[in-house]
Amino acid sequence: MRKRQYYNKKIMVRVLFCFLLTLMVQGGVFSLPAQKLLYPGDSLYDALTALSMEQRLIFLSGSVMTVAQAELMLAKINDEELSPGGKVLYEQARAALARPSLLSRNNGLFAFDFSPGVQPEVYYKTNDKLPWIYGRNSRQPLIPLPVTLSISSYITAEADLYLGENRQFSRVNNNYINIPFETSAEGVDAIDVNTPTRAYVSAGFSFGQGFGMNFKLGLGDDSLGRTKTGSIILSDNMRGFSYGSLTIYAPFLSYTASVMELEVTKYLYLHHLQVAILNRLSLSLIGGAMVNAPLELRYLNPMMVFHSFSAWNSYGDYNDQMGNPEDLTPWDSRVGSYMGISVDYRPWKYGRFYALGAMNEFELSGEGGEDSRTPNGLAFQWGYESWLPVSGEGRTGYVTFGLEGVYTFPYMYILGNKAWSYYREVPEDPRYREWVGTPFGPDSAAAIFWVGYHNSSRWSAELSFLFLAQGENATTDVFSGNTYRPQSRAETVATTPTGTAAYTYLIKTRGAWEVKKWLDLSVQPAYKIVANYGHIAGNLQHGFEVAFTARIIPDIGLLRKNKDHRRLTGSTSTSR
Repeated sequence: MRKRQYYNKKIMVRVLFCFLLTLMVQGGVFSLPAQKLLYPGDSLYDALTALSMEQRLIFLSGSVMTVAQAELMLAKINDEELSPGGKVLYEQARAALARPSLLSRNNGLFAFDFSPGVQPEVYYKTNDKLPWIYGRNSRQPLIPLPVTLSISSYITAEADLYLGENRQFSRVNNNYINIPFETSAEGVDAIDVNTPTRAYVSAGFSFGQGFGMNFKLGLGDDSLGRTKTGSIILSDNMRGFSYGSLTIYAPFLSYTASVMELEVTKYLYLHHLQVAILNRLSLSLIGGAMVNAPLELRYLNPMMVFHSFSAWNSYGDYNDQMGNPEDLTPWDSRVGSYMGISVDYRPWKYGRFYALGAMNEFELSGEGGEDSRTPNGLAFQWGYESWLPVSGEGRTGYVTFGLEGVYTFPYMYILGNKAWSYYREVPEDPRYREWVGTPFGPDSAAAIFWVGYHNSSRWSAELSFLFLAQGENATTDVFSGNTYRPQSRAETVATTPTGTAAYTYLIKTRGAWEVKKWLDLSVQPAYKIVANYGHIAGNLQHGFEVAFTARIIPDIGLLRKNKDHRRLTGSTSTSR
């Protein structure tokens, strides 16, 4: 019996190998599949944002979208009315949507894409008491091996396989390269066996006239609202969770229903409706719930008001079955409500104002009494972003600049029990936790200003300055004990930042240069000063840090003499 199973497996492997070989030998190079996912950090995303701002068009996204949605947005752009820099960027965006790679084949029905590369990185910092600036979520794998399979324009499956160091090891102080060949002093293995960190199956189709739908099931990250520092509602700083989502879109609106499995029996349900108003303003409404219980269908109903479920009274029997009613009393609801709003306004060409608000708890006047210890959980974010085209002496590009502010209440994301608070435990890194929203966490106030230049052909540069004030509730270390809720009325009504606040001043620069079509180089120096580091009065820490990256991606344009192909300047590598 075992022998027969062995031969069956060998036959299956041979069939799969022959199938992939057929795709690679037969058929032509394919454009990006319609159901492939694009992430807010992708350079194509930036290009669509810049082009839409130049023509004062609303970009109905701010979160993960499909290539089909990107093509619809690009189709709205009138390239004849663009600036010289805009026309170059428009052609680069069109080329990016049809980019060939080293091993991409399409026989008309099935498509296969394999885009290996090499990304060596070197890091250095002067103060080991400070964590890496270019750290856990910024470092790239040494050898990205993304694989994409597609069936016509309806189904796409993709996995960002790679060989690299694990994210736990990337936080080690004496880790100066991304080559995974050693074990840290803490006993952490360098090589990452938890690959991939993004993997999904995406299916959908277009009804025509800008209408369509998409369903995706996968592992990865998402965000709600395009921001500089990470959305207060849902930030891509939280990564590696499983999700399922359904999106229905039209020229003037988009609706997405999502469920995210942050931990075993910890689900975040979100419903996101985005509407374009007069093609200058977009309004997004987000409603959801965090539930510490098995998957439930009732939270997937888009037409239901969650408050009507009285869900906080629904889990008494479940608590008894779990055998832990005393552990949860008096906070035994197992559910937290979540609401968000986002506004994007384009008053003139080349710029946009944006504002976001989020709430997970709010007590009206008269509720709870004068001695209530139920804190309000609110967060606000606002900013301005501009992409200004410039040209002269045969050169074209964009000057970018903007500013952003963030303010979170001391108990934002923190509910009555950490089991359904708005954060995620990371299984592969037990000492690390991630907030659902802004990476600054609750009890924080921040402001950032940035300015940069993106040359249309070869290089880009950016300078940013960040000021951040964080109270003692800001980090996820607040959940290390059992007293993370207010112990008095004074703590309940305290304002940000609480306790001994830590003040951070961070200057970052980044320069990127496309040396060849197959070679990109970048350098990222930064200097950080932290007053009251660790919330210890008088503890001043400061340090310099720099990161160097070389990105080598075999360019099929060189192999096939395709002189028209060029990557978007400043394009990002496979994100982890």
